Amino acid sequence: LSDPVHHRVFTARPGITGPAQLVFRDEAEQLAGPEAERDYRERILPAKVRLDDEYLRDRSVWLDLRIMVRTVLAALH
Repeated sequence: LSDPVHHRVFTARPGITGPAQLVFRDEAEQLAGPEAERDYRERILPAKVRLDDEYLRDRSVWLDLRIMVRTVLAALH
């Protein structure tokens, strides 16, 4: 991976949840159309990489707590 952003995101240790999972929790519905593969590649994946990169640059205990609370709320919704 020559792009430092992609390298940082794709080599990070995965977690249980994160900003990208919250934003795209209805990803399957967003990809229901005939152009699903192209839509994922051109719109969703770049947005997920950006969200994950922002998280990795700004991560903290407080941010993790906020994400966990938002995840629980999203699961209950």
